[in-house]
Amino acid sequence: MIEEVGGDAVLNCIGVGESVSTAIKITRPRTTVGHAGTTHDVNYSMCDMFVCIVGAAGKIVPVRQYLPKLQDSLSDKQIDPESIFDLQRLFADGYRAMNKRRAIKSLLWVKR
Repeated sequence: MIEEVGGDAVLNCIGVGESVSTAIKITRPRTTVGHAGTTHDVNYSMCDMFVCIVGAAGKIVPVRQYLPKLQDSLSDKQIDPESIFDLQRLFADGYRAMNKRRAIKSLLWVKR
């Protein structure tokens, strides 16, 4: 029996062409790539999905609807966001680090 390698399920939350292609490639055959939000500049054919034998599912997520509650929860310290970020930087520095692949999830601060 051949062991299949890849994720049992992959969630793409970025929504750009490269992230969608990567999600499809790293998902184990006969599983699903989920998409949260909308995609931008995505060009892949149905053949990509058939070759990889991967299903797709998704939903537009109304992020702005949840922002006020999320901001309140962060301000009240009900949520500690630091556990999911691998880098904390000022806005421009964080984007540079992600662009150079030195960080995946950055907490970006704006100087006030």
